[in-house]
Amino acid sequence: MKNVVTPLKTPWMLSTTERELGLQEEGDELNVTFLGFFGNFVSDEKEKYQNIQVTFSGVNDYRYFPEYSEDDAKRLDGYDWEKIPEYRDEQGGLANHRKIFDSVWRETAVCPNPSIYEVKESSWVVESSSSKSLKHYLILAGDYNLEVIAENCSADL
Repeated sequence: MKNVVTPLKTPWMLSTTERELGLQEEGDELNVTFLGFFGNFVSDEKEKYQNIQVTFSGVNDYRYFPEYSEDDAKRLDGYDWEKIPEYRDEQGGLANHRKIFDSVWRETAVCPNPSIYEVKESSWVVESSSSKSLKHYLILAGDYNLEVIAENCSADL
């Protein structure tokens, strides 16, 4: 399996200043809350940061890892990150990465790398179920990484 990491299309990203995840299980749902960041180009300070709740429905399994564990690093290194965009300048450098990233975000209203992903062609989905309706999701947070196998996910402000 390839484990291809693909960013979900959202207008926000997980805040880089406060990356705590709140988890709450309710039946076959898992609710994850965190602070979302809507970009430096948002003029109203109150709208730059908002609480986000992502609901995973039809949850088959989930796992929660410390970001700096050796096992977690090995597992994530085995994923294919090619679909995560790198914004390089004409010389191939990353000096203006943030400026280009913000420009793309502003123009498309979709954050290029929101720290929440779908892992396509997932070996974990194949190992845990024969259901073709299940998807593998990944959230990279400050101290923890969360992976969920579920039928769907949705976000609310």
